[in-house]
Amino acid sequence: MRDSKSGRKRPIEGVEGVRPRKGKLESLRPTITTHKKAKGVPAAVKEGKLRKTGIDVLGEVGWGTHFCLFYHTRQDLIDILVPYFKAGLENNEFCMWVTSEPLKADDAKRSLKRAVRNLDDYIKKGQIEILDYSDWYTKTGAFEADEVLLGYVEKHDEALRKGFDGLRVSGNTLWLEKKDWKKFADYEAVINGVIGKYKMLIICTYSLEQCEASEILDVEHNHQFALIKWKGDWKILESSDRNQIEARLAEQTMIAEALEHSKKEWVNTFNAMSDWVCMMDLRGRILRTNLVGEEFTGKPLDEIIGQSCCRLVHGSEKHIPGCPLLKMCETGQRASAELQVPDTDQWMMVTTDPVTDEEGEIIGAVHITRDITERKRAEKLIRESEQRLKNYIDSIAMGISIVSPEMEILDMNEIFKEWFPKIDLKKKPKCYKSFYHPPRKEICSYCPTIKTFEDGKIHSSETDLNVDGNYYLVSAAPLKDETGRVTAVIETVQNITERKKAEEALLQYHSELKSLTPRLILAEERERRRIAVKLHDRISQSLTISKLELDELRSSVPAKGFAKKLKGVCNSLGQAIADTRSLTSDLSSPILYELGFEAAVAGWLSEQIEKKHGITTNFEDDNQPKPLDDDVRVLLFRDVRELLINVVKHAHAKKIKVSIARAGGDIEVRVEDDGCGFDAKEAVVKAVKAGGFGLFSIKGRLEELGGHLEIESEAGCGTKVTLIAPLKQEKVDIGVEK
Repeated sequence: MRDSKSGRKRPIEGVEGVRPRKGKLESLRPTITTHKKAKGVPAAVKEGKLRKTGIDVLGEVGWGTHFCLFYHTRQDLIDILVPYFKAGLENNEFCMWVTSEPLKADDAKRSLKRAVRNLDDYIKKGQIEILDYSDWYTKTGAFEADEVLLGYVEKHDEALRKGFDGLRVSGNTLWLEKKDWKKFADYEAVINGVIGKYKMLIICTYSLEQCEASEILDVEHNHQFALIKWKGDWKILESSDRNQIEARLAEQTMIAEALEHSKKEWVNTFNAMSDWVCMMDLRGRILRTNLVGEEFTGKPLDEIIGQSCCRLVHGSEKHIPGCPLLKMCETGQRASAELQVPDTDQWMMVTTDPVTDEEGEIIGAVHITRDITERKRAEKLIRESEQRLKNYIDSIAMGISIVSPEMEILDMNEIFKEWFPKIDLKKKPKCYKSFYHPPRKEICSYCPTIKTFEDGKIHSSETDLNVDGNYYLVSAAPLKDETGRVTAVIETVQNITERKKAEEALLQYHSELKSLTPRLILAEERERRRIAVKLHDRISQSLTISKLELDELRSSVPAKGFAKKLKGVCNSLGQAIADTRSLTSDLSSPILYELGFEAAVAGWLSEQIEKKHGITTNFEDDNQPKPLDDDVRVLLFRDVRELLINVVKHAHAKKIKVSIARAGGDIEVRVEDDGCGFDAKEAVVKAVKAGGFGLFSIKGRLEELGGHLEIESEAGCGTKVTLIAPLKQEKVDIGVEK
């Protein structure tokens, strides 16, 4: 089978599939039958009691019925399987729904719940299981037919022991790969042979889009009958020649419908194009056009068809000079031309591609016309701008030069000459040789002029052009001809020495401030720890002792009224003790110092996230030793706590997972949530503009410790943040040879 969305083969996840072995399945048949005979054939099976299927076209069937459903859409599955399982629940049967695309477990449950309002009661009672195919067919990573078949027998026996009348099953097969088809067909054949011994109803669902004709025959052969939608109604196909022909006709009808659907999609795409696209013969007559043709010509489609492009657009009975259709006919290859519509300022880019027959002869052309008027106007404006630049070049208070593609300076203004007096235009100086003393050829990697010649865009670079200690900002802008080719570059040079000195001073200050931040945090943590210890050792213990003494006093006081007041005081002291402990924990986690980083994170996750906010949490530790310096431990715990608080505040998550593992000489802490997520790149830009708060403050602190931060997130897809920090360096005793 193939992926229903992409049409490509979809491998079973995890383990390579095993080649089908029908012999093993055949050997399983007597085992199952013997197993059943030992208990005796159920009386209901012998007597042929009928069960309601819930399917109108089918009505009632006996135990041991094994049939299939050929479906085309997700709604087909809902239409048949929802009433099928509803009937099973209402008739005291144990139901098992094994799902796959296009109707997965959650969607199946929602669909069934619309028909069975008390579905949750049935689930709680244990009367129905709705599971994904990977939890049944491929539990081991590959499809093992004998295990699946025995699994159904065990489910059947368990259902009878629990007092249910029998077992009702449906399994989807869209997950099947081509290589497993034979094995699965053999498995279906064995089921068909032994199911009559059991109180079972089984319906297997197959996607018609994924089944070839030979596969439909296999399915039909291995089931008692099949359900298929024929001209809008559900029909029963039995295994006979007549019904097989009917199935083939149904297949052909679906293929025709699919082709018609594809044709409609092609027409919609054709008409949605913004360019004028038409099919024409070699004389230039238009055979077919999209809707944009009406806009280009101002005529309705029925007046365009059959007319020549030259007459419609250019008002000419003959091909105009430079006509790309003529050139295409001469060369047999694509031809393009930029053409101006007569008596207007409208310009078009016309591209013509040949259409050939089976023998390779050109029989027509695909003619694509794009309006490039705006581009041509822009090119005109650029030319006018170049002239204005030439006029103003000597009046601007910065160094300006014009450079050729050969990197020769063609012209410059007076300030440029003043800054670089050794440049002699008569000698056609090379740009890099003129600026640098001594010349530097390695500037190519960052030279804005070279980059502008390469991509035709504006570039800038800050550099020390001279040995005089000055810094300059060099910018390069392209000058282009009508074809868009860069013919020269205008360089502007500004002396930014004072600004650079100010920036360097600011960067130095910022670096010092950045390095100070972790120290401030650690100082704060030490003070918080000191206060927490005092709260615990002094105030909390004093309160606890006082409460114990008051409790003892209260039990010895005979007066009920006074004892009641003492009880109130004791309760207040108890609350004060609890508040003091909570405050102590908030100030500084005692677990972090007593039991270590991993225990502190696990405890904080459980107490502060799951219990307080009702978010499901999961904690994993690889249980490897992860020694941490005190500073790293404190900062890392603080960062993890800050991440979890951010998830609670902003992510709208239902699940949070924290995993801690050792990776070589580092510790990796991963915080994952299933919340709303965000655009990581956009968040980086916003954080930089805002001064680097939130996640990027954590990033800065980790980098100071020698670690780093990794963020993986997309809008609507949750977030995964990984904190990596160095472990404590273990001392190695090398020893000295005596």
